Amino acid sequence: MRDAQGYSDVDLLNDFREGNPKAVEKLFELYYEELVYFVRQLIPDLKDAEDIASGIFIKLLKKQKDFENLSNIKAYLFVTARNAAFDELRKENVHAKYVREAAYIGETSTEFDYELYEVQANLVKVIRDEINALPTQCREIFTRYFVQHKSTQEIATDLHLADVTVRRQKQIALVTIRLALQRKKLMTVNSLLLIFFFFLL
Repeated sequence: MRDAQGYSDVDLLNDFREGNPKAVEKLFELYYEELVYFVRQLIPDLKDAEDIASGIFIKLLKKQKDFENLSNIKAYLFVTARNAAFDELRKENVHAKYVREAAYIGETSTEFDYELYEVQANLVKVIRDEINALPTQCREIFTRYFVQHKSTQEIATDLHLADVTVRRQKQIALVTIRLALQRKKLMTVNSLLLIFFFFLL
């Protein structure tokens, strides 16, 4: 297959493997913007997403001889992008348990599945946005319980609240997330399982 400039997939791959700068430029042209968009599903900040995407291309240059076709290159770019985005979220301690488990799902997959990764990224974004939008006390309790792994009793003591209040606020947060997923048509069997395992329902 040739693009509008007459560059076939085979020629592009061979030139890339030989270190031809034009081939690198062509791959950048083909995938950079798509990578940035993909990363921004997890990391909303444009500059951070661009930095991650640029860094991935630098890593790609160190593996020029490792790819047998363009599909392998695309798979490498997007898997690496997803892992880099999860690493960034870990640094920020954003919903650490969800990030860890979602990353595990992708790492155990033997084939590249862009749509699966995009669904995962969108699900993370929806959950993160809904948590950030919770009332202050509800968000604080949710974070202490599900991210910091504190017990109901510990949270109640720290915040000078009754145990029943802590339990009620946890349920409010989880119901809010479920409703958000339903509104966005993400409340499938798979997303229910994700919530069950990630948030210990």
